Amino acid sequence: MRSDNIHVTLKFIGDTPEDDVDQIGHTIKDIIGSTQSLKFKISGTGCFPKKERPRILWLGINGDLLPLQTLVTKINEALDLLGYPKEEKNYTPHLSLARIKYPQKHTPDISSFLNAEYEPIQLQINKIHFMRSELFFKGSVYTILDTYFLT
Repeated sequence: MRSDNIHVTLKFIGDTPEDDVDQIGHTIKDIIGSTQSLKFKISGTGCFPKKERPRILWLGINGDLLPLQTLVTKINEALDLLGYPKEEKNYTPHLSLARIKYPQKHTPDISSFLNAEYEPIQLQINKIHFMRSELFFKGSVYTILDTYFLT
């Protein structure tokens, strides 16, 4: 994954009619307008959906996660009213690093990543991007549709 593709997903919406994009953007802007900057630590490693056949490699997000989880809940509730259902699974805050194109059984490289230890990194988030994600053969392409600044 290219460094400019590293991200924290607050809500994955999926296929969206172009006519809905502006309304979704305005809804997110209204929610984020009253949100303070987010502070947390990056520590730990993991993968989705399972270690035996990982598809996404990630770094963990720890610390005071209540503001982040509150923001995610507000976004989920607002978008549910627009016809984009809430997530069935609990939100697991993480920093997505890589997508494995052809998932395979656990490899030494993946094992090394999952067992890596490093000093936690303090992070402060001052803005959130509303992004389009398109998956192509060569990988994901992310396009910023709008940017919202936290207070």
